[in-house]
Amino acid sequence: MQFNQIAPVDVNGQIQLLAISMDGRLYHAVRAPGGWTPLAEVVPANGTPAAGTFFSAAGTGSPDGRLHTVLLAADGAWEAVRAPDGSWGAFTPLPPAVHAGFTVSAVAVAGTLHLLTGTADNRIWYTSRPPAGTWTPAVPIPPQEMDLCQITIVAAAGRLQLFASTGWGGRDVYSATQHAAGWDSPTELVAAADAPSAISHSYTGGSDGQVHVILFGGDRVNGSMITNDDGLWHATQAPDGPWSAFTEVQKRPAADEWAKVSCVGAADGLHVLVATGPGRIWYTSGRPTGPWTPLVEVPQPAELLNRQVAGPHYGPGRVGAGGDPILGK
Repeated sequence: MQFNQIAPVDVNGQIQLLAISMDGRLYHAVRAPGGWTPLAEVVPANGTPAAGTFFSAAGTGSPDGRLHTVLLAADGAWEAVRAPDGSWGAFTPLPPAVHAGFTVSAVAVAGTLHLLTGTADNRIWYTSRPPAGTWTPAVPIPPQEMDLCQITIVAAAGRLQLFASTGWGGRDVYSATQHAAGWDSPTELVAAADAPSAISHSYTGGSDGQVHVILFGGDRVNGSMITNDDGLWHATQAPDGPWSAFTEVQKRPAADEWAKVSCVGAADGLHVLVATGPGRIWYTSGRPTGPWTPLVEVPQPAELLNRQVAGPHYGPGRVGAGGDPILGK
């Protein structure tokens, strides 16, 4: 089974994984001391929303060990909480203040949940909810002409930033920062001279106060030479500073074809998950010092790994050239 989205979440020091399959089902796994637990489907107990209708998920962790999840489904935006004992609460619909789009990203800062959603008309909406409070009315990010593909909200060095990629594969990236007066208009990031040509990329804030990006691509510009190495690349950006040089941190497993990457920063470093075309999910991590850990596979039931679907389930209105889905983060 291929995955439409993978989203790692730092839950009070424990890394958890949310995954949306191509047939619109929600799966979850936990990185335990002995390794990853197998992917298991999360089915709403009350049957609403219906399994097989999800197309995007975002999560944040709380100090008490709960996983707060926002999901976009065919019938709107929903919220669910996973307790520290592993049980899932009821899926509850979110108010109209949260725009139900086709892609979602979330981050928590001092107990306040900050949320971005992308809608089929290529607009980005921002809303937030303070601890024990209610959702603020959604406000649009200042418009920018872009064919929206995926969005990420990042907290680093005491401020919020968004990264929005455009077009098939998300090769062009725009960034914006939240200020006291609101969000500025997204501006296109200019790739560094050594930046690989990205097929999939993911952004996160690190415990070092920097923004981290992980990406992979088929082609890399190195002077006048173009290579085709399918490497996994990493770079950082200090507040208001330039991006560092990209360094290759992993090579793709020979038997797999990478499809999408996602990462999350935690106190102990950067945690990265990569989904492959054949439907596997690989994990690696980078510490502030020392080498990156070897790639390990997140286990999943054989029934899930071998299941095939006729076509992907995706959000309304988001279809690329030739009928291919535009995959979100």
